[in-house]
Amino acid sequence: MELIVDIDVWMTDTGEYSDYVLPACMAFEREELIAAANYNHVVLQQPAIEPQGECKDPSFIYHGLAKACGLGKYYEKEDGEPMVAADWIRMRLNSPQPFLTGIEPPLTYERLAEEKIIRAAVPPIPWDPFFGMKFPTQTGHMEFYSERLSTIGAPMATYHEPYEVPTTTRLAEGTAKGKYQFFSGRQRFFMQSIFTDDPVMADFSGGKPTGRINPVDALAEGIQDGDKCEVLNERGHVIIEMRLDEAIPPGTIQVWFGWRKRAFDAEEGPESGMYSELLVPLGDNDTLDERAQFWYQCTEADNAVGYILGGTTYSAMSGAWDTIWDCACDVRQVEE
Repeated sequence: MELIVDIDVWMTDTGEYSDYVLPACMAFEREELIAAANYNHVVLQQPAIEPQGECKDPSFIYHGLAKACGLGKYYEKEDGEPMVAADWIRMRLNSPQPFLTGIEPPLTYERLAEEKIIRAAVPPIPWDPFFGMKFPTQTGHMEFYSERLSTIGAPMATYHEPYEVPTTTRLAEGTAKGKYQFFSGRQRFFMQSIFTDDPVMADFSGGKPTGRINPVDALAEGIQDGDKCEVLNERGHVIIEMRLDEAIPPGTIQVWFGWRKRAFDAEEGPESGMYSELLVPLGDNDTLDERAQFWYQCTEADNAVGYILGGTTYSAMSGAWDTIWDCACDVRQVEE
């Protein structure tokens, strides 16, 4: 890309590649509206501390960018003053959503600023999709067979082999792209977003990136607990310390995601690679298997088909969220 602008609360890996980095306020430094029906409440998040250094509220940043592009009037009030966080929150509260409009007395910014948290206009009983046994389908029933989907040759759910990972069929066909399934998942002390660089969380997470392998596979590969190993596939590689763990299914290389690039570099230097190098890029049509391509074409041709299957986004229907886990890899011990 010719220009990369990163707006974030700390220097991310993306920021280190960027041409411009604009420092936004952290959640502890700014006012924000937290409103989602599944939380049952509308909450006003208020700053605990003043913005540090050169950090600015997002409303300040976006108004400045809009003004520089000749679009400033869309981020300003009638008197020409820029809209601040409170103004945007007022706009969001003026919503036709029933869980907001049904609140009594009416929900306003002033009321929320005084009470801090207000229950949304949602039923006292949690939503139960099976309550009354009426479903948003053409028949009103839970459909194991859908007449609507029969028009595209898929009236019932079917299983199809993953694209890369070494299933029995893929191994027999010789189409598996590696001996192991690469699985990246969250851990108990999950590091994400503003907590990625927190030294306490990093220490709880083992202090450095590691991988896990079943002892049966480790024996076959000649890997001992704590050995330095390279996990690799056709897209990239990563060098990490491998731990033996019987909780990991045979045929799987498991890692905890959330580590910054610098955490890998600290162990092996710039050539260490990182977990994301092995993953199938999200939304990359060229990487989707034939079945995913089929669903992508169906949702393009008839968006209602995508809706009836549970989502309106093409990526969900075409397998983008699945292909990131459908990754094969190999592993080998690194000579000291």
